[in-house]
Amino acid sequence: IHRRNMLGLSSLSRSSLLSKGRIATSRQIINSKSSRSISTTSNKQSIHSTHFTNNSIAFKGRDSQHSLFSNALLTENNTLKSYYSTKKTKKQDKEKPKTNSANESTTPVPTVEAKSMIIVPSSIPLLPGITTKVTANEETVQKITKGRLLDFPNVAVFWANGKDSEDLMEKDIPKIGCEARVIDVGKKNDRWEITLQGLHRINLEKFNIPERGENSEEKLPKSFEIFAKPIQANVDDKNPMTRTYHYQIVSMAKAIQSVPFFRKEITFDQTTDQSLTTDITATLCSSNPSTLQEILEMSDLFTRQKRVLFLLKDDEDAIRASSKVGKEMDEKVSKTSREYFLESQLKKIQKELGVEGNEENAINAKFNEALKNPDIPFEVKKVMRSEMNKISSGEAGNTEAATARTYLDWLICIPWGKYKPENFDVKNARQIMDSEHYGMKDIKQRILEMIAIGKLCNGIKGKILCFVGPPGVGKTSIGKSIAKALGRDFYRFSVGGLHDVSEIKGHRRTYLGAMPGKIVQSFKTVKSSNPVIMIDEIDKMGRSNHHGDPSAALLEVLDPEQNRNFVDHYLDVHLDLSRVLFVATANNKYSIPVPLLDRMEVVDIAGYIAEEKYHIATQYIIPTLLKENGLREDQVVFEREALMALINDYCREEGARNLKKQIEKILRKVALKVVKEESVIQTPSVTAQDVAKAESNAAKATGQKRKSKLKQKAEEVKKEHEEPSVIKDKIVITVASLKEFLGLAPFQTERYYEHTPIGVAMGLSHGPYGGEAAYVETTLDKFTPPPAMRMTGQMGNVMKESVDIALSYAKSFVADIQSDNKFFETTALHMHAPSGSEKKDGPSGGIAMVSSLISIALQRPIKSNLAMTGELTLTGKLLPVEGIKQKTLAAKRLGAKILVLPKDNKRDWDEMESNLTEGIEVHFADYYRDVFNVAFENDPNLSSVLANHYPGRIPPSIPQSNVGQPTL
Repeated sequence: IHRRNMLGLSSLSRSSLLSKGRIATSRQIINSKSSRSISTTSNKQSIHSTHFTNNSIAFKGRDSQHSLFSNALLTENNTLKSYYSTKKTKKQDKEKPKTNSANESTTPVPTVEAKSMIIVPSSIPLLPGITTKVTANEETVQKITKGRLLDFPNVAVFWANGKDSEDLMEKDIPKIGCEARVIDVGKKNDRWEITLQGLHRINLEKFNIPERGENSEEKLPKSFEIFAKPIQANVDDKNPMTRTYHYQIVSMAKAIQSVPFFRKEITFDQTTDQSLTTDITATLCSSNPSTLQEILEMSDLFTRQKRVLFLLKDDEDAIRASSKVGKEMDEKVSKTSREYFLESQLKKIQKELGVEGNEENAINAKFNEALKNPDIPFEVKKVMRSEMNKISSGEAGNTEAATARTYLDWLICIPWGKYKPENFDVKNARQIMDSEHYGMKDIKQRILEMIAIGKLCNGIKGKILCFVGPPGVGKTSIGKSIAKALGRDFYRFSVGGLHDVSEIKGHRRTYLGAMPGKIVQSFKTVKSSNPVIMIDEIDKMGRSNHHGDPSAALLEVLDPEQNRNFVDHYLDVHLDLSRVLFVATANNKYSIPVPLLDRMEVVDIAGYIAEEKYHIATQYIIPTLLKENGLREDQVVFEREALMALINDYCREEGARNLKKQIEKILRKVALKVVKEESVIQTPSVTAQDVAKAESNAAKATGQKRKSKLKQKAEEVKKEHEEPSVIKDKIVITVASLKEFLGLAPFQTERYYEHTPIGVAMGLSHGPYGGEAAYVETTLDKFTPPPAMRMTGQMGNVMKESVDIALSYAKSFVADIQSDNKFFETTALHMHAPSGSEKKDGPSGGIAMVSSLISIALQRPIKSNLAMTGELTLTGKLLPVEGIKQKTLAAKRLGAKILVLPKDNKRDWDEMESNLTEGIEVHFADYYRDVFNVAFENDPNLSSVLANHYPGRIPPSIPQSNVGQPTL
């Protein structure tokens, strides 16, 4: 309006100009990725050297009011200039010869010399005929608008190659750009934006920066000019090849313009200028800036058309794939919508027919039937009626009604008042447990006691047992046998690694997908209120976190005084768990929290000894595995020596799980051998087809005599078929064949010395593989200043403390029996525990360490066939240790004939079977002097001293003259 007033043309209305066809506003087409605007102007007159005919490209799409107003205002100014210049040029236009506008280039390139233009860097290359917005700095905008009242000057647009306008150098500016007309300049969010319309390609001749000089390595200023010369395009509109490519481009663009990628509808006319069509289509493709720059640098139309056609082909393939995915998604959505629509229609039809309430009536009937159960507590029935009212008052598809139905389903699934009849037959229970498990006397005795009490009290109350033992001893499987012996249902779940309290006590119903805990789920599964529930791996349960403490949640479950009123968070009603027998399993009872351990009755399960493993293998493992591998008992025979070698050299751990794996491995190889060597088994000559044929003949016989004869023959054939296969050769598993089936034995002999040298003692330890030797070796360290003690062999903190105690006591003991012996004061010692790759810890090696130190101090060896174990105090007192049974077996395996144990472990020795203690001379020691008397050969000189020895130092009145000085 300001510009019109300055020209004195305020009376000229914009609408009148539009009606005369002087202005044609451009419609913007916005690409989804680069947000570039593309517009063309269709004027009869050329505006700034840009010609568009009536048959040019037309664009249809959403109008942007701001952009249209800006374009309309600019076009109005241009039209005013054209309005006054039309009269002068009308005569000249009439005299000019007419040409075919359809074949003319829309942007004829003027043939002029290079001229200076302001350069505007762009993030995306600009092609002729394209309108876009670029960001410019204030200096560039001032140069463009300076001294221009009605029109803006043309500028040169070059691709900035992805760099900031402030960091540009001469090498970053490409040689080919585009001359553009400035349509609008505005400020948005403190940034200047210039709307540009591409006119034609230009070639950069040189930079017009007088103050810069010739140094091209410096950064370009914020605003500068260049000398550029228009490029004469090589356009041959009449060439058949270019016309063919043009038609193909138009056809493909029409085919893909309906896809959401092209958000504006574009109407192509085949008579449109070919060069302009190619440039516009290239901009519309999903091409990167470098590709657009390549197209901009192509002055030859035919080459440019081929490149654009390839881009269209890539877009067409991508659109086809996208359409396929979209179609599949639409099909899934439409299927869900169709089901919902059909369900709605079905409900309406049912309502019209009067059968709408049938489904609801069936649900209510199920819940009303459950309410008749007299065993359901009154409080639970009250809750059920409240939930049924919610279902009745709400719609069938209501979320709250669905939640209430699910809740009621869980309530009626609880076996209220349903108890399995119990079996109080003690003999039957023993027979069941003995048939499935060998040994385990403590557990079996405890279950028999519980059955006996149940018989006397007419019912077994809920108990909480905890079986603690090493892996593979049958803790889980004995739980099934207990349930079978009692006639109860069995349910097992593991809490190893459990961190969420909701797994035990359920989720609140306020959460989506809430469900009850494991206890309620067990009731639903077994459908009885007195099952045997096994809680496995209770020592590996997660500790307190933001989800709560699972061990604390189990306190209510495993407390006999509280679990009769157990409340699950989901059900929120009281459940009686007092009739449930809970059995927990653990490998280490010290890992169980003390409050939880206090509520359980712990039953320790010792690991199996070699003899027990042998019986387990012959009575349980081998028969079961033979059947699983398709073998018969008379096909494979295990020698006793082979099984014992397998147990001692391959499966030394306390459990029987690895023994089962090794036997299964042997039987797999035997099965393969049987199949490969067909001569091992002779199959029967009568097949199943022969049996069927004989029976068929007997059935078809007519005469009574003949029928009876054929029937007898059929029975003989059937009997012959059912006879077992004849075995030509049995496969016997011997000690020598173990290497063939299993390879080298992982455990070799543990006895290092046939005759024990000075400074070496044979101790005994109890680990994951049962009892084993724990040698202690002490020698002189000649390269360390005395006195000193060095320890190796991956000893733990407890063992290191035992070494310190042993050294202190050894010094005292040697000083008592040889007052002039300065051995420990004048020497440096090195103590080692062999098998240095294995970590060792524990107090039971105390007496072996003292014996090793005294042996080297006195230069006297310990008896070769003696083994010892026990914890030592500073006063020489021996404390009891664990694993006496396993250590005794290890001593027998090592060939030890004499065994020294603490006096307090005599009860463990007395509980062992006689076959385990046979052949071993045992000595129970109260103080170390008792160990010394057994470990070292009798010496008359020392006997008199030790006879008067008591805990502490020897009185000085005892003569020491006859005590021999050791030779080092």
